[in-house]
Amino acid sequence: MAKLFVVGFSREMDEISLLELFTTYCTVGTLTIVRDQETNESRCFGFVTVLDPAGAKRAIEALDGIVIDGRTISVRLTGNETSQKQEPARPFSRKPDQGSKTQRAKRPRR
Repeated sequence: MAKLFVVGFSREMDEISLLELFTTYCTVGTLTIVRDQETNESRCFGFVTVLDPAGAKRAIEALDGIVIDGRTISVRLTGNETSQKQEPARPFSRKPDQGSKTQRAKRPRR
C-alpha cells in the first residue's frame, strides 16, 4: 500500500472525479479531499491510498504535472513511505561540545 498526496486541483473537483482520474492507473483503497471545517469547501488537496506500489508509481508518472481545469496538479508519495530510518530524538541530551552550566563564563550584572 502507498499513500499519495495530491495538490493543486480546483475547488470544484469532487471525490468521484478524483477517483475516476486515479482508477485509470491504479486500484484505490481510500480517497480523501481535505475540506474547510466551517465552509466545507475543498482546500484543493487530498490523499489517495493506493493498494499496490506499482500502481502508485504509474499514477505519479501519469498524473504529476498535468493540467486539469486550468490548474496543474502535483502527485507524490507522502513521507510515510521513506525507507530511511531517522535517529530517535534525545530532547534532554547536550551536544558533547556544549559543556555544563557551571563551565560557562558568567557575564557581569548591569
